[in-house]
Amino acid sequence: MKRFPLTLCLTFTSVGFAFADHHGGDDLAKKLDALLAGVSQSDEVQRYEPRMGVRDLTSAASAPGSKTRDAYVTLLLDRLAKDETQQAAKAWILRQLENVGSGESVPALEKIMGSPFHQLRELARRALEQNPSEEAGALLRALASSEKDRGTKRAIIHSLGQRGDAKAAGMIVDLLASKDKALRLTAIQALGKIASDEATKTLTKGLGEAKGADAQAMAEALLESASRLSAHHADKAKPILEGLYHGKASAVVKAAALRELVEAVPAEADDVILLALQSEESVVRQAAINACRHLSGPSVLPNVLAVKLPDFAADERAMALAVLSASGDSTVAAQLADTLSKGKHSAEESVSLIGVLGKLGGVDAAESLLGLSSLSADETVKEAAQAALGSMPGASVDASLIAATETGDVDARVQAIASLGERGTIEAISALFAHVDRGPKTIRKASLVSLGVLVSSGEMPRLVGYLKSGDKDALKAVVQACRQVRNKDEAADAILSGMEPLKPEMKESLLPALGVLGGEKAFGKVQGLLGDAKLGKVAMRTLSRWSGVEAGPVFLSLAQNGDTSETDRTLLLRGLGRLIDQGDGLDQAKRLEWTLGGMNAAQRSTDKKLFLPLLAKLGSTESVETLVGLLDDKELSAEASQAALDAAKGMRGRRSGKAKQRLLKAVIRSASDKGVVEEAQKVLDKL
Repeated sequence: MKRFPLTLCLTFTSVGFAFADHHGGDDLAKKLDALLAGVSQSDEVQRYEPRMGVRDLTSAASAPGSKTRDAYVTLLLDRLAKDETQQAAKAWILRQLENVGSGESVPALEKIMGSPFHQLRELARRALEQNPSEEAGALLRALASSEKDRGTKRAIIHSLGQRGDAKAAGMIVDLLASKDKALRLTAIQALGKIASDEATKTLTKGLGEAKGADAQAMAEALLESASRLSAHHADKAKPILEGLYHGKASAVVKAAALRELVEAVPAEADDVILLALQSEESVVRQAAINACRHLSGPSVLPNVLAVKLPDFAADERAMALAVLSASGDSTVAAQLADTLSKGKHSAEESVSLIGVLGKLGGVDAAESLLGLSSLSADETVKEAAQAALGSMPGASVDASLIAATETGDVDARVQAIASLGERGTIEAISALFAHVDRGPKTIRKASLVSLGVLVSSGEMPRLVGYLKSGDKDALKAVVQACRQVRNKDEAADAILSGMEPLKPEMKESLLPALGVLGGEKAFGKVQGLLGDAKLGKVAMRTLSRWSGVEAGPVFLSLAQNGDTSETDRTLLLRGLGRLIDQGDGLDQAKRLEWTLGGMNAAQRSTDKKLFLPLLAKLGSTESVETLVGLLDDKELSAEASQAALDAAKGMRGRRSGKAKQRLLKAVIRSASDKGVVEEAQKVLDKL
């Protein structure tokens, strides 16, 4: 078959029905015939597109509100009846009738059920199975009664079950006495899906007498019935499930019945699960534990799981802990904490328990974890407890930890202080300052560490006040605080106000902190120390790392000063380059001014090269002209060529075409690196 006509046919399939509505069915018939001809081809690959085309026609015909369904089904039935229609096409038509057929297609399907071709018979059966009409159900019941072939009879019984055909229940019940085991099992499965009163009564009665595979099949069929009934007829599902759970069914069936029962009758879930937790079967206990995930209201079950936790097997404990963790019920924390402290657990089990306590929170959990975090001999357990304390929810936990900093074992107090810092508990700031003022050295040091991550700029003066005595722990806290406070200017004022009486070594350590804070006041202070005999070098290093754009003019001025050492000039130029590249609030003109100024101030080629990538990024006329002028500089040529190529690649807009060509030609003419030349030529060729 030619591909082009077929493609056209498929392209216009989506508008075929609208055309047919106004001009009759001839167009639709032609489209269908063309597609069926393609379906009949021997090549499997070539059959794919026409198959999809027919399927699209079916989807459109069966869509809600379609006006062409009847006409389309008539066409399908007509082509199905014709002797000249190829078997492959008939098979595809039957697949469409499975989706779009109703009562009008039953006679044709009945005829196909007598076909000598097994594939067509199977497709016709499936079409009847999906057909919503009563005629289809009647035909399947009649065929089931008369069919002699065992395999076909089983398939038809299966279809009746899939349809949930209650009218077929009596006939299928009779098949339970068959000596054909496969037929019996199929009949049992079908009754489970039909789920009528007659079907469920038969299965319930039969389960008490059946053995082996029949008994298992009946139990599974009753589960299927209960599942189908539970959505709208929970009153009918409940006795079925209770019978399975309390009966002689296998543990797997009982577990499944338990799950269904909890969902079908949620009001009785607590009682059902409580009983199941006493089961001798681990599968049932596991089902009961997992069923606690689906509780819809307040329940005692989380507490029951917590109490019974030590009695569970290892895999059951893991499941119970997962359920408790997801429950969010902090009332179980006391019991879990008690279990953790008294039982003999492996490190892995202890970590799991700690993880649950960390998610649930509460005072009991906090107290238990605090003890483990400071006293446990196992580092894995200790680290898990420390991490849990730092993240567990609840204001009550904060209050408990603050109280724990006051008395008790020193290690526990230190851990409580550290946890308060990790938790970001600003309510602890007052207590921590009190510990700094009067506490023993270990407590004082831990308190300063936490204050470093907690204080705001408002508390900075008090923190800076500890520096007068040369306290290096306080210094570390101040530096840390500079990294996290929001009001940088206020924090800088606090440091500047308390800085004058400090010893030189303390001032030296504070200068980088001022660099972190930034701002014009702090910058002025650091700049003023450049000439200081003891602090000048540190001030220069701090200045060169300054991130505020207020430093730019000073960097340029100092770099241009002939008295500035080569080392300091390099530091300043690197700082300037960083500001040009990353500084906020700089327009392109200022960036270009500073870039050109930095290159002019640089006395070494290595320092000049710092600014070449910046010129490439700027991409302005002036920056491009500068790069072109540097292409012939022997010391800078290689780097300038690469920067010029990068600049050309980054140039955008219609007006940049000529400038881009000129720059690329200059690179090709001057660059010594063949790779750069070849890349420039490729870019030029694409213009």
